Amino acid sequence: MFLTPGCEHHQALKLRYAPHPEKIFSPAKIAVVPATVPNDLDLGAVFDPAGYRDARFFVPDLGVQVANLLMRSLADAGLQPVPIASAPADGDLPMGIDFVIEATVEQLRCVKRFVPEAAEVHPRFILSAQAQMHFKLFGRGGELYSVTEFGEVREPPYITDSDNRAPVLSEPGDALSAVIIQAITRLLSDSGFRQALPNYRS
Repeated sequence: MFLTPGCEHHQALKLRYAPHPEKIFSPAKIAVVPATVPNDLDLGAVFDPAGYRDARFFVPDLGVQVANLLMRSLADAGLQPVPIASAPADGDLPMGIDFVIEATVEQLRCVKRFVPEAAEVHPRFILSAQAQMHFKLFGRGGELYSVTEFGEVREPPYITDSDNRAPVLSEPGDALSAVIIQAITRLLSDSGFRQALPNYRS
């Protein structure tokens, strides 16, 4: 049960891209549709040191923001992503498009908990985030590949850091971005996904 005294609010988050993959594909044109997002998706919340929920997270136009991260990742990997509003029916790809990729956000959640001052913890919060995403790749002959990928981060790490280092991630939006990009990176590294693209540079 959540503890929610007083008036909580909603905190809007913005996803950010961090360049990561090497160019592993030839420049085939791949259409990217906005990600499918469940209506009841719970993106998490921030809790104060007493354990009370201070704010719920939401991401405006989450499907579009996820698609933007996917497009930038595909571009960095050497492909030529093109945004489209919806997936073509019956594999009827637009002129000049070689592939279509669809993403479904099955899970995306971040929790930030501030710890009491008396706790011997550095930093003064615990931040965790998880993502589960399903990807489908289509060509002119229909579906070519389908896979579910995951991402997870935690600050501070589970292993105790004797140096009390500064956290790599401190903002919930950055944590959600990181786990989405982890899932996308795993997709790009997936052997089945690579083999489904005939322009893959081995």
